[in-house]
Amino acid sequence: MTNKSTNVTGRRRRASWEAIGGITAIAGLVVAAVFGVLELLPDRQAPVDERLELVDLEFAPDAADVADLRGGDAYPRPVLLVTLRNPADDTAVLTGVKLVVRDLLRVPGCGLASGGDLGPTLNYDFKFPVAQGDWEETSPRNFAVAPRSADALSITMGPKQSDDHLVFLWRFSVYGVSAAGREAHWGDGIAINIHASPQGYEEYVWGERSPSITEVQVRACAGTRAKEIASYLAKHSDATLRHREIASLLTGFQSMAAK
Repeated sequence: MTNKSTNVTGRRRRASWEAIGGITAIAGLVVAAVFGVLELLPDRQAPVDERLELVDLEFAPDAADVADLRGGDAYPRPVLLVTLRNPADDTAVLTGVKLVVRDLLRVPGCGLASGGDLGPTLNYDFKFPVAQGDWEETSPRNFAVAPRSADALSITMGPKQSDDHLVFLWRFSVYGVSAAGREAHWGDGIAINIHASPQGYEEYVWGERSPSITEVQVRACAGTRAKEIASYLAKHSDATLRHREIASLLTGFQSMAAK
C-alpha cells in the first residue's frame, strides 16, 4: 500500500464511526461526539485516525502492478483509492482497513472451459477465497496524513484462485478501523479481477475455441453470460461503486451474442 498525494476538489464526505458510545461525564473531562469525530479537551486526545474524514472512494483510472509471489512477475490489476482529509493541526494516522466480500460471481469464457492451468499467486492487499458467503479481514495499516491536508491510500484485492483464464466479479464493503476498534463504513461496490481492453474482453469471451464447440454455441453462451452479469448488477444496484471494466466485460459478451 502506498501513499499518494491528491488535490482535493471533489465532494466532502465524513466517515461515520460506528460503535462510538454516548456522551459520558468524567471528573474534569467532557467528551463530545460530533459527526462521528471525537473531540476531547486538550489534556486528552481521541485516537488520531478518528479525525480523518472520507473525501472520496473510487477505482483508480490506471491499474496497479501486483506481484506474483512465486515468480516475481507483475500483473496489472484494478486498484481502489481512498482519499482521506485531516482537518487537525497535527498528523493523523489510519491504523487499519477492513474488507468484507459479500458474494462472488464466476464469469467463464465461452470458447473453452476455464481452469486447468496453474495461475499466479498474486500479492493482493486482500486475498479472499472463491467460496460463497461473507468473508472479512482487517489489515493493519500505518497511513499518516499531514495536518490540514489530504492523501489517498490504495487497496488491491482479488481471489486467492488467481487464474487469468477466469474472470470474477464480487460485491464488497470497505471500512476504516481505529486503534480502538471502531469502524467507519467507507462504501460498497462491485470489483473485477482482470484489467484489459474492450478488445481483450471480446477475445476472452471467444477464447481459444475448441473444435468441438461451434460458433452458434459460443454466441448462445455469450448471451447467457450477458444475462447473468446484468442480473447480478441489477440485484446489487445498491453497490454503486463499480469498476468501469465491468461494463466492458458485459459489452464483450453482448457484442459476441449479437454477431
